[in-house]
Amino acid sequence: MDIFVNFSIFILILLVPLVFFSLLTKRVPKLKIRDASPYLYEIERIRDCANVSAVDGKDMENIKRSISHSIGILTCTVLINILAVSGLAGIVRTEEIPAAGIAVYLAVLGFFSAICLYKGITDRTVFHDTDDFNKRKGVLLRSKAVYYRHRKPITYEVLIGTYDDDRKPVVFAEKIPDFIFWAIEKNDKWSVVMYKGRPAAIIKG
Repeated sequence: MDIFVNFSIFILILLVPLVFFSLLTKRVPKLKIRDASPYLYEIERIRDCANVSAVDGKDMENIKRSISHSIGILTCTVLINILAVSGLAGIVRTEEIPAAGIAVYLAVLGFFSAICLYKGITDRTVFHDTDDFNKRKGVLLRSKAVYYRHRKPITYEVLIGTYDDDRKPVVFAEKIPDFIFWAIEKNDKWSVVMYKGRPAAIIKG
């Protein structure tokens, strides 16, 4: 019985943070907007930032790669459930466990898992409606490496300027992997994805 109790606590320790994370995260993150007034000159250099274009299938794949927390929720939930069921089967074979204890354990496991699975699935379906997304050009205002591995930068923080749906200049910061940074900077084409009128991600454009 002690093994079962310890195992139950271990599974809950894995699931509880995942439940909170799934409930607190937005389907599509809202990038924090900064004061645009110091950067008006740079943004106004490319007036076509205000030109809105629709996203296509390739854009949606890039957006989903940039916003991947919902896949993580689904994957972690499935893996935790596999661990829980296989572990429970092993414990039942070696210990006498009351049916009520197993029922409570499975009920709590099912309840937490249902929350994570529902949130993860609904987070994925948001990408099926492309009408909520559009993209426009952005301008790189500043960049700096923020994380290194073996003295090689692997993550960059970029400051991007563009226009919102009301044609007002907006500036926001985002951290992106080095391979995305170099791929975009190579052609100097920064595309800002807008979700329901707010900056949500940066993709190659």
